[in-house]
Amino acid sequence: MRPMPDDKLWVVAFDGGKALFLENKGFYDAPDLQLVSKHDNDNPPDREQTTDAPGRLQDAGSGSKGNMNLGEGLAHGRSSVQQTDRHEMEKRRFVDRMIERLNEEARKDTFDHILLIAADKALGEAREEYSDKLKGKIIAEEPANVVNEPIDKLESRVKSLLAELIDEPRPSHRDLTGPGRG
Repeated sequence: MRPMPDDKLWVVAFDGGKALFLENKGFYDAPDLQLVSKHDNDNPPDREQTTDAPGRLQDAGSGSKGNMNLGEGLAHGRSSVQQTDRHEMEKRRFVDRMIERLNEEARKDTFDHILLIAADKALGEAREEYSDKLKGKIIAEEPANVVNEPIDKLESRVKSLLAELIDEPRPSHRDLTGPGRG
């Protein structure tokens, strides 16, 4: 769906640690992104969240000393169990919370269209959580990690993305008339 000039367009940039909810108050050929809300995920490294050592399991067959069928270099005895990476889990939960918020805002028709810009992994995780209402409002997804870029750089990126979507001329800030204009 192509955005129209009077539509309310949101641009949301996110990764597993930060999200920016922006509204375009400008034109499509001259975006003016205004911050609606900013969300940070207080997520320390896994080593600071984990207090226990990884669990261990007894390997099958480790009690048979004379087993000649074990190949060279095969481990036997006790194996470490892979530990859950709590840092990565929290990144996923953060993305889920952001999409829950967007689903709710879409349900309330807070915006007409939305453009999502997110790190590859976060975007993939987010897609699993889109409501049908949100899916209908998404005009573009851009896989890029831009949450730490300055707003003017984001505006430039949004301008390029919108130019790709609009295949016919639309009203622009250059078309405005008023006192002292054409």
